[in-house]
Amino acid sequence: MRFFMKNDVNTKSVAVNELGTNISKSFSSSQPRCILRLPEVIRRTGFKRSYVYQLMREGKFPQALRIGVRSVGWDSYAVEQWIEERLNQRE
Repeated sequence: MRFFMKNDVNTKSVAVNELGTNISKSFSSSQPRCILRLPEVIRRTGFKRSYVYQLMREGKFPQALRIGVRSVGWDSYAVEQWIEERLNQRE
């Protein structure tokens, strides 16, 4: 049986078999830890640049990490945890 990756509605990759059945339970559902750049943080949160930085100043969003002289990024785990906390507050 062959397996391949397919994008689902939330643009996350899921494993499917050749019949198109979701088999991602047999694979790790978590993304590998990485540094997210601002465009990806904006895409994941739906916030604009200025609001991301405002929330950071207020201590309500994960702080950016300096990754170079003129570049910053965010820990993907910290951003995903922040998103999960916001979703859990809704319930």
